[in-house]
Amino acid sequence: ENFGKSTGLSIKYAAGPVLAGLGYLSIKDAATAAGDTRANATLVYGGYDLGVAKVIGYFDTESGSSAAAKRLRVLGVKAIVPVSADLTVQAGISKAKNVAGSTASNDNVLTTAVKAVYKLSKRTSVYGIGTLVNNESGSNKGIDSKLTTSNGATTGGIAAGVAHAF
Repeated sequence: ENFGKSTGLSIKYAAGPVLAGLGYLSIKDAATAAGDTRANATLVYGGYDLGVAKVIGYFDTESGSSAAAKRLRVLGVKAIVPVSADLTVQAGISKAKNVAGSTASNDNVLTTAVKAVYKLSKRTSVYGIGTLVNNESGSNKGIDSKLTTSNGATTGGIAAGVAHAF
């Protein structure tokens, strides 16, 4: 009866140049069939606007439904630099540990990304992004959660698009 039930909580503080937040999510019976499984995630982040750039760091930890699985941990940082009134450039890097949830120590992933956003109007912008995903020998992650590659491979991708806020 509680299959797929989720509970979440988040809090955010933003005042002046300081940004900080905490989020938590718990899912009961996260697997595809009902049973006694759970998944939990906790995210902590903080940032500061230096004037010439915003710097944001974050830490995420997730536990799967298997007691034997190692806890996924992600640590990342990104910088957002306004180049002009209409152009913003972002760069980020993150390290994910235990992405396969195995007891081996070779399933980590390093992801780097660069993004540019150009405002066409108050609500419309165009963007371009490039991403590299470097896998250790025990991981096979791609640039999208649905795409995988061979263990230990490095993958990359580029994307461009138009964003509009309604």
